[in-house]
Amino acid sequence: MQPARLVDFGVALAACVPSLVFVSLRGDPLYLGLWYYIVVPAVLLIVAACLRPPLYLVAGIGVGTAVTFIPYWYVQMTAARPEGLLGLGHLFGLPGVALGTVASVVLARRSTATFRLAPFLIGLTGCLAGFALGQLVICNTLMWCGPILSAALSR
Repeated sequence: MQPARLVDFGVALAACVPSLVFVSLRGDPLYLGLWYYIVVPAVLLIVAACLRPPLYLVAGIGVGTAVTFIPYWYVQMTAARPEGLLGLGHLFGLPGVALGTVASVVLARRSTATFRLAPFLIGLTGCLAGFALGQLVICNTLMWCGPILSAALSR
């Protein structure tokens, strides 16, 4: 593997480490277990790697994946009465993240941007946009997202 690819995957994995440290020290706010915070980024990074992405795109996807946990943690830790099944909202939003990951790889391959970190930004944006799209679908079909929406709108 090329040294630049190792840096790309290293940054993606390093972005996921704070999630593991947080869950190990504070406990799991989503009640899904430590395995969830290992498997989700690993699967998304493997999917991205199999599609032979441009350099630095995997790092953007890793950072985006780590960021998707934050709204759920915030809602769960500030709630007067924590929800036991709130983690399912994140779980059900993962197909959107996978779709955003694949779309960002395709978009980054077709991009003619000369900016060196453009693939990173495309991966980050694609991952977060896919998560937002997945949440939009989930919140309008399977689940009530009142706490998440009120936390997002109150800021």
